[in-house]
Amino acid sequence: MFFVRCKLPENHYPISMRALASSLLLLLVILQHLPLQAQETTYRKEKMNVMGQSYSGFSVQVPYSEQRSKKYLINYLEEEGKAREKKNFIEIKETYWKTKDDPTTVYAQVNGDSTQSRLWIGYSAEADEALIGAIQSQMESLPFILHKQHLQHQIKEAEDAESYLSKELRNTQRDGERLQRDLERNAYEKERLEKELKQNAADKIALEQGIANNSEEQKKKSKALSEVQKQLEYLKEKLSRL
Repeated sequence: MFFVRCKLPENHYPISMRALASSLLLLLVILQHLPLQAQETTYRKEKMNVMGQSYSGFSVQVPYSEQRSKKYLINYLEEEGKAREKKNFIEIKETYWKTKDDPTTVYAQVNGDSTQSRLWIGYSAEADEALIGAIQSQMESLPFILHKQHLQHQIKEAEDAESYLSKELRNTQRDGERLQRDLERNAYEKERLEKELKQNAADKIALEQGIANNSEEQKKKSKALSEVQKQLEYLKEKLSRL
């Protein structure tokens, strides 16, 4: 639950052309996207206690959680003018239906759960007809205003998701390109190693043959050396006998 304290002007009209154009555009959006039950929503008279005091006012139901309804209402107030949120109140400094010098105050209250909420705007006993009329006008507009805020919230979430997924896609594409380069390098290395392996196999055969030839050559030369050594010993012995 939270409260909003607002200040209303004695003269709430005329509405600016910009506000009128915005209202017409908003109406078109509502007609296209607003659920049927939201279009049928109407406000009603209701008394509520605010800070221990009873206030007359009007309430209307909206199909959003209490948390979202509060957020949407605050966003709307900040879009239309200057507002200051306190612990339990939002004080409206100025908006298109209120001048900053107007001392009149009203209170708003939101009650709800995780699926829907009821917005209430109340006024003190000394409120004049202009003030009451302005509050009624706001109650008529609030379901549409909150629906617009809800659509904007969904668009923002979708844009954030689009931005995140676009970034993730780019990262994934870069990963795919890196993997493709790695695969090409791997294929090249595999081909190089296969060629090297074949060359190594051929070198192995050549080396083995070389070793065999060398061994045979060693045997021949060892035999020849042995014969020469025997002949040398014979000649030395023969010389010693002279």
